[in-house]
Amino acid sequence: MQRTNLFPDTLYRRVVSGHLLYAPVVTVEGGKTVFVSGLVSRDRAGKVIGKGDMAAQIRQVGENLRLSLEAAGATLKDLVRTCTYVTDIDEFFKHVDVRARYFGEALPTSSTIGVSRLSHPDFLVEVEAFAAIERPLEKKRFNPATLAPPVGHFDRAVKIGPWLFISGTSALTHKTGRIEDRKLSPSIEEQTRETLENIRRVCVDAGYTMEDIYEFRVFITRREFFGKVDAIIKELLPARGFVCHAYEAGMMNPDMLIEIEANAHRA
Repeated sequence: MQRTNLFPDTLYRRVVSGHLLYAPVVTVEGGKTVFVSGLVSRDRAGKVIGKGDMAAQIRQVGENLRLSLEAAGATLKDLVRTCTYVTDIDEFFKHVDVRARYFGEALPTSSTIGVSRLSHPDFLVEVEAFAAIERPLEKKRFNPATLAPPVGHFDRAVKIGPWLFISGTSALTHKTGRIEDRKLSPSIEEQTRETLENIRRVCVDAGYTMEDIYEFRVFITRREFFGKVDAIIKELLPARGFVCHAYEAGMMNPDMLIEIEANAHRA
């Protein structure tokens, strides 16, 4: 989520007693919105706090707002808009220092409205608010039916938010039976094509394409194989747009020549 407070040069900046009161404009991209009902100066037991005392009521409303936001996983820093209703607007602005303790860091957009009365004659101030927070990232597992079950305690791929993380994949991934008994072509080119096809199957199952991959990790048994592997990747993904790491390594099956991990992203 990206949040930006804007202060256009074409608009007046309201400062009272040295406190900038609000941002004229706030923009938010992405995230989750939190809507807070009008809050008044009651404690948890329902008792009116600060009868006849504007500063005390602003403080209690601020605390009630803080607690309300916490219940939604937000903080006062996440405020993007407030609307304040007061029965004595002149008295309210004598206590901007108290208001600033709660709204000063976020500087949300703000409206302050004088009213003749609130829901109880002892209430002097009421605030409703809006906040924006990061949306929790969903985690989802993928084990395509077109591929053999994983040989260990893991998933073929895991999607977290827009990112897809694909486990090490080889030409064995679509074959069944014990990993040491699965038959493979002795050709590095054929194993590379089968490996990339298996990665494509994982991508499709998760709603991605090969073009969404931004990173490959290539493990080969002989470093001289890399030129042939690179040529096939270039053939399948000519536009590039990804990073690649290559390593010489041993394999779980003696006939395996290559294994590839991949990560993808789709906005």
